[in-house]
Amino acid sequence: DKGKTVKPEIAAYVMRLTPKDARDVAIVSAEARASDGVATAGTSVEIQGRLRASGGAATRSIEFILARPGDPAEGLKRAEKSVAVPADGEVDVSFRTPKLTEGLHRAWLRLGGAADPLSFDDIRYLTFNVQTALKVLLVSDVAEDSIYVASALSPDALPEGEPRPYKVDRVLSRRLAESLGGNALRSYSCVFLLNVKQLSDDLWSRLDGYVREGGGLVIALGDRVDRDNYNRDLIPGAIGAAKTLPKATNFGKADFAHPLFRREPKLLDADLTGVPITTYFPFALPAKAAGTRVLLSYQDNAPALIERAFPGAITGRILIWTTPLARRSDRRDRSAWNEFPLFWSFLELNDQTIPYLAGLAAKRLNYDAGETVILPLDSVRRFSNYLVEAPDKAGSATYTPPSTASALEVESPATLGQWTVTATGTANQSTTLGFSVNFPTAEAQLAPLEERELNTLFGGKDRYVLADSPETLNRAVATSRIGHEMFPWLMVLILLLVTAENTLANRFYRERSATAAAAA
Repeated sequence: DKGKTVKPEIAAYVMRLTPKDARDVAIVSAEARASDGVATAGTSVEIQGRLRASGGAATRSIEFILARPGDPAEGLKRAEKSVAVPADGEVDVSFRTPKLTEGLHRAWLRLGGAADPLSFDDIRYLTFNVQTALKVLLVSDVAEDSIYVASALSPDALPEGEPRPYKVDRVLSRRLAESLGGNALRSYSCVFLLNVKQLSDDLWSRLDGYVREGGGLVIALGDRVDRDNYNRDLIPGAIGAAKTLPKATNFGKADFAHPLFRREPKLLDADLTGVPITTYFPFALPAKAAGTRVLLSYQDNAPALIERAFPGAITGRILIWTTPLARRSDRRDRSAWNEFPLFWSFLELNDQTIPYLAGLAAKRLNYDAGETVILPLDSVRRFSNYLVEAPDKAGSATYTPPSTASALEVESPATLGQWTVTATGTANQSTTLGFSVNFPTAEAQLAPLEERELNTLFGGKDRYVLADSPETLNRAVATSRIGHEMFPWLMVLILLLVTAENTLANRFYRERSATAAAAA
């Protein structure tokens, strides 16, 4: 019938078995952090983990294991610490590796000491790569426009022989074609154009191809720039006439969800908003610019840093700064547009730019069980077959991806631990790859679901029945299927009615007898 509400049928019976005093300690995260953002051969890496206690406070030992695939010492403990975890709280713990060689490395963090009701969350696996220094090309019209970026990426203060994460080549724009010759730009992880007036059509074409094939380009505009020369398909918008402000402004809103700003968002926000900027190029973006976003603005909301992505087998990216990545000590100099290089945020953002544009952030090697693994493949060294082996060696599979594939996909591996991938090709060429599979962090959460969460999960409080024991579960099932037994309640009601009737009757007859006696 219209307007009549029909009570929904019970969709599920939920038995809550949470003990009153649930206790557990879990390792909920582990990551490798290099001091310069890139794990470079010959340097040390910090392995950082996070422990979470459910229930009361606990003190546990945590072991650190580090090895390379095939290492005879794999699985042996390298260090151990005792860690106090507060009740229902979290605490970080870190270990420092020795200087590492180039290649794939594996690490474990493992809880020891007191017994733990959940054993699967007592270990966390980690896989990371150590590589040679990334090559970076800095192009400028005058040397002064590249000196600050070069110093940020490869400081002169580093001791002689100390490994550097970046190998920086500086070249003047007028010598760029000669310097490159017939060599491809792909040997560089990133190219910077720093206040370059103009480039030839041939060089712009080479840069365009480099970016669209997965390269990274940074353009920092400045007083020398010929705006007409930058009117290219590569550039996502129109560059307006330089705007000089009567009073210096600062950087404003930043996209802190972006990888460039994610590492130290609070410190970056405080530092960027203090950078004095007197001149910048207004930048007009199309209404619908695919793959284009503003990452950083000025206080007046004009774009300061713009990104454009070029999807492909490997995503290429271009970053455009609308003010120079350089400064002049003489503030009367026509090139003196800002004081950015004097601030810590300048070092931090340049340090994060290279691994981001090189695609290192996208080369994920650590996954949760059930996720599909996307393992990046070397675009230079190609292999034909990939043998994927589970940690327990119980299962293996051979993959033969197309020669143009940029990644190897392994569908939802479930076994926790260190997976090994052996790549083989012609002429007995081979290399070892790998990845780690861990438990999803949510599975170490022991807090029971609240009523509102259950309502959301089942679509309303009338769609499920909650029980706390087998007895209450059986009673709930019987009640929902059969209904309540009414006979006992009816008998009680009848008894009450009979009792009331007898009481009234006795009182009525007593009153009549007393009245009759008085009349006589």
